[in-house]
Amino acid sequence: MRRPLYFQDLPIILDLCPKYANVMEPNILSTLYSAVVERETRWGTLDAQGRWIIGDSGHGHFLPQIDDRFHGEWLRAVGPRPSAEQMHAKGLEILVGCLSYFKGRGFSDWVRRGVCAYNAGIDNVVTARRPDLVTTGHDYGADVTGIAFTLLSGTDGWEP
Repeated sequence: MRRPLYFQDLPIILDLCPKYANVMEPNILSTLYSAVVERETRWGTLDAQGRWIIGDSGHGHFLPQIDDRFHGEWLRAVGPRPSAEQMHAKGLEILVGCLSYFKGRGFSDWVRRGVCAYNAGIDNVVTARRPDLVTTGHDYGADVTGIAFTLLSGTDGWEP
């Protein structure tokens, strides 16, 4: 599978992750975040004219599908074409916020809940007995962690 944006942006993601080492080991975080972007956009959200495609019924923006209902101020500040660093810094900030919430409250499944919260919001996940049930497709956490394990194993088959 071709994922040219993944290979182009991976060095940026790897540079951003160490600031969150108190939450998760940087290489694991970069892999988990890359898996989130894979689930959100398959690492490609440009149309034939090079414009960003907007997902989630018009609310998801850029590779990490940053939701304008919750991050509208940031989206207005960066404009229609943020740099890869701006886009991934915000995506990581959102993911780490979700992970930190569940890790800090002693949930044994904090990684899966944090990933699910990236998709469905913390409030929706915190009360769920099975967090995937409140996510898109009812499998978001399982899918993202599965993608992350595949990336970590090196058997992903991705090409630049």
